[in-house]
Amino acid sequence: MRASSDMNDSTPTRERFGHGCAMSRLALTFASCRYDRMEAIHAGDVVPAGIELNCIRFRSGREIFDRMVGGQEFDVAELSASEFISLMGRGDCPFVALPVFPSRVFRHGYIFINTRRGIRTAKDLEGKRVGLPLYTQTAAIWVRGHLMHEFDVDLATIRWVEGAVEKPEAHGSPHAPALLRPVQIERNTAAEPLGALLARGAIDALIGSRKPDALGRHPDVARLFPDYRRRERELYQCGAISTSGSAGSRRASTTHSSSRSAAPAAECATQARSAPCCRG
Repeated sequence: MRASSDMNDSTPTRERFGHGCAMSRLALTFASCRYDRMEAIHAGDVVPAGIELNCIRFRSGREIFDRMVGGQEFDVAELSASEFISLMGRGDCPFVALPVFPSRVFRHGYIFINTRRGIRTAKDLEGKRVGLPLYTQTAAIWVRGHLMHEFDVDLATIRWVEGAVEKPEAHGSPHAPALLRPVQIERNTAAEPLGALLARGAIDALIGSRKPDALGRHPDVARLFPDYRRRERELYQCGAISTSGSAGSRRASTTHSSSRSAAPAAECATQARSAPCCRG
């Protein structure tokens, strides 16, 4: 498979198929993080018919989302589900969602607490300061949904603190539309990241998609649900699937060749369906 020299270059190349006719191959870029269910695409073991696919791997999903939503830099990419849905709701979404879910992770194991802050149950989070990378992050939305619907937590009483987990800065440059209603959100302006703030009790809990470095290293940092694997297994056995995002295609790429731009998605979907649901 030959990579395109330009990430947004959709210039067709020529490919000769078994029936003897020369067909143009559509050059597309596909950006995602490293997942077991995507390895066949990245390694070239699965080659979409009629597609010259340039696979670009990133360490951070946030970088992909920011570059895709902010600049439409790729033809197909892993896409934040929450940002896609909010853009669709606003009516000017430049992407077409594909039924491909690179990251599928249950989130009971991503609620972390400072054990000295009097938190024993989910209800104890009411009235607390809870850190999260972004209020609009898909993983954080899943967690809040669990807290509200499974554990009857009044989210309106929680004060949310946004910031990166590992560095004292913002978590990327999101392009999500403004919230429809006011929420108690403050930005982390401290010289420490959220993980460090949790360890010293400056915030009471932390939710999202990343484990803080202090977990397993600091005696005061623990999961709210030590039995999270059992809880998530029960959800899976009931038929629930937690998706953190889907793949999205630029509408311009779809317009260029609607049938062919869907081809890599179909191959990715095959890999996604065959992979374990509970792994990220």
